[in-house]
Amino acid sequence: MLVNTTSFNNEEVPEYHENMLLVKMRPNTESAASFMALHETSPGFLATPGLSAFAAFERGGMLKRVTPLSRSAETLANENVGAMPMGMMATLAWGATASEPQDLNAGVNLVELHREQDVAHLQTALAADPNIESVARV
Repeated sequence: MLVNTTSFNNEEVPEYHENMLLVKMRPNTESAASFMALHETSPGFLATPGLSAFAAFERGGMLKRVTPLSRSAETLANENVGAMPMGMMATLAWGATASEPQDLNAGVNLVELHREQDVAHLQTALAADPNIESVARV
């Protein structure tokens, strides 16, 4: 008979994980390729408050990692690493454009930042963006 000697209480569980946001992009009818072209050449797409803040955080080295939760988006992102290096902004958008319609994680990404003090600013900016469906601490 196995006995679990590990005790667990809610006081030990943090309310949030440090430096993390869960971001869901709005479903987009554009293909991932057209998003990439738009992102690289058009400042209009980045004129929205959240995505422009996200781009500034990326350029400033304040973002640690963006992880798509959709299997198909993760697969596409991993397949394209050698062929075409993708920035974190592109990874964020891949999930909304490259996923199967029935995928419940389509457009959902974990965004990790280097510093905890930057999380609230990015969360507020993303929450005001029309391209973002939801953003929350993890």
